[in-house]
Amino acid sequence: IETTERMGLVGRWRLPTATEWEYACRAGTDSRWFNSNADSDLDEVGWHAGNSGATTREVGQKKPNDWGLYDTHGNVAEWCSDIAGKEGLKRIHKGGSWLMESESTTAAASGSSSVDKKSDGIGLRLVWAPL
Repeated sequence: IETTERMGLVGRWRLPTATEWEYACRAGTDSRWFNSNADSDLDEVGWHAGNSGATTREVGQKKPNDWGLYDTHGNVAEWCSDIAGKEGLKRIHKGGSWLMESESTTAAASGSSSVDKKSDGIGLRLVWAPL
């Protein structure tokens, strides 16, 4: 990714590592979802197979975590920079998506897909990394 200047800072945009993604998702909590350990509380913060109506939803309709991040649980799984497998043909994604059951949307859960996969169930959230 190209080096750019943002608000006087030189840096670059990149995918987060899976560890960085989980840290940001949790926002200082240690529960399964940033708001709770109970499946019944997931609907407050995430779109998943049980409440999405089988479609991707507009970002920001659920409650954000304590750091102001929306849709870290469900809606779309988010690519991370980590490679899965020895061949380097798959990349890790975190957060789960609208088509997954609740357990796949926990902060700790992860999946992997082919690096060239295109889906309305996978997206990204970039990190600004100062140089």
